[in-house]
Amino acid sequence: MTHKLLSTTAFRLSLIYAVVFSLIAAIALVLAYWFSAKQIRQQTDDRLQLESNVLLSRYYTGSFADLNRKIQRRTNTAGQQFFIYSLVKRQQHDFFQHVSPKLSGEHAVFATVPIDSITHIRTPARHKPNARVLITPLANDYQLLVGTDLSEQAYLLNQIAIILFIAILVIFAASLIGGSWISRHIIKRLDVIRRTAKEIIDGDLHQRIPIQHTQQDEYDKLSLVLNKMLAQLEASMQSMREVTDNLAHDLRNPLNRLRHRLETIQYLQPNSKQYQQELAIAIEDVDAIVATFNALLNIAQIEAKAQRDHWEDVDISKLINDLGELYTLVAEEKQITLKYQAEANLVQYGDKQLLAQAVSNLLDNAVKYTPEKGNVELNAYQQKDNIMITIADSGIGIPQDQYEKVFCRFTRLDNVRNTAGNGLGLSLVKAVADLHEAIITLADNKPGLKISLQLPTIKKD
Repeated sequence: MTHKLLSTTAFRLSLIYAVVFSLIAAIALVLAYWFSAKQIRQQTDDRLQLESNVLLSRYYTGSFADLNRKIQRRTNTAGQQFFIYSLVKRQQHDFFQHVSPKLSGEHAVFATVPIDSITHIRTPARHKPNARVLITPLANDYQLLVGTDLSEQAYLLNQIAIILFIAILVIFAASLIGGSWISRHIIKRLDVIRRTAKEIIDGDLHQRIPIQHTQQDEYDKLSLVLNKMLAQLEASMQSMREVTDNLAHDLRNPLNRLRHRLETIQYLQPNSKQYQQELAIAIEDVDAIVATFNALLNIAQIEAKAQRDHWEDVDISKLINDLGELYTLVAEEKQITLKYQAEANLVQYGDKQLLAQAVSNLLDNAVKYTPEKGNVELNAYQQKDNIMITIADSGIGIPQDQYEKVFCRFTRLDNVRNTAGNGLGLSLVKAVADLHEAIITLADNKPGLKISLQLPTIKKD
């Protein structure tokens, strides 16, 4: 598991994050250390300046002897504040060899020197503390030295450095641990998706990615999208199986009849009347088979939205009137009354040919399954932001429990199996409706069937 974790992109990103975050934290802590050291140094210099000013005030208001006595008293009563006071002649450069270049002027200077160079206190070789001194030139060839031990400051800065170093290590370790935990969490969630995908690849199309509804994070959102995609794929696969099964079942009989008919034809005289009749029937069977394949291809193209590049503003009013006029003649042949009416100025953005084909299929079914002296009505009107197209007939109707099933490919109800058709008409209507984001509803017309096609307003891309 550890090797698997180390080889993941998530862990490598977490490691980079830990290094970068630790580096930024280290820079910030180093700056904090530098600022602290600067402040401590400044405070030390301010104290030395204050001590020097007190002593110099005695020198300026009194005499050199008064300054010397003041230094002696302060040396004897330094107490807890470790200060070093001294009056040194300018010629004692060996005493100040560490700071001699700074003493060429007439101004006070600060310097950091080994403490044993300005006192008689001897320290171990392994522990050589420094002293901070302020040297002020005086008028009588002497110099006033005020210094302080830096041991406490050095110890404090050393402790601060140790704490900061430990803090950097803790930050890096915490970042690394946090990154590892995040990586494990990511791997765990991705493993669920991977296992689900593997089970689907192995053939279990019902598998779905589990969703943690308590979080609704980006993984859940991704899982929802993937599950929706898987559901569509499963539905497509199921539909393909049904299409294949139905196609094999529906074409088996026509092909067998065609084969037997062709076998019969080969024994007939080419010039005989029966030969011509059988040949004409065979051609009709072939045309029916070709029509079935063309319908399937048309539905597949519609579902793939291949024709959307050819969309335009369609005058629904004119379309309904033209189709109503055309099918009036068809209905009259069966002694069926067909009435049609469309409101003016009904315009819909879509594919004119497909919309006409869908409405034609619905009218064709209405006329086909309506008995003589029956009625068919075709209407189109505006309803809020939708265009409604309704086709009502007084025919045999469809049982309510079959409303969803009739839109599946090759579906034919028991009461119409003896009529001509391939069961693809309503499937094509459903495909055209889905392409135009329309809603199809079926209702009992008492008697007969009423089909409503609700076309929403679609904006041009």
